Amino acid sequence: MERAVARAQARGLMDAAGLADWSFRFDRAKRRAGACHFSTRTITLSGPLIELYDAPTVRGVVLHEIAHALVGPRHHHDAVWKRTARALGAPDSARLPASLPKP
Repeated sequence: MERAVARAQARGLMDAAGLADWSFRFDRAKRRAGACHFSTRTITLSGPLIELYDAPTVRGVVLHEIAHALVGPRHHHDAVWKRTARALGAPDSARLPASLPKP
């Protein structure tokens, strides 16, 4: 997916979830697709990986990170996080399928 499209999708999903006061940016990670940084109220996506993924995969990653932002840093991938992720339509798994391309 193109970065500009991913950025617009992420920002739209974040705003819809009530995270208008959170920032979005790309990072250079190659071992994880996204991250939620509570201290800076920022959601990041891996630029190198996002360019390899299709739109549904990117959407799932963004929703996964939004679920983290909504439940707070103490929940990791517990039942509270899973309920929130499911309500958003995010995949339950913290792992991306092995079949996805790698940089």
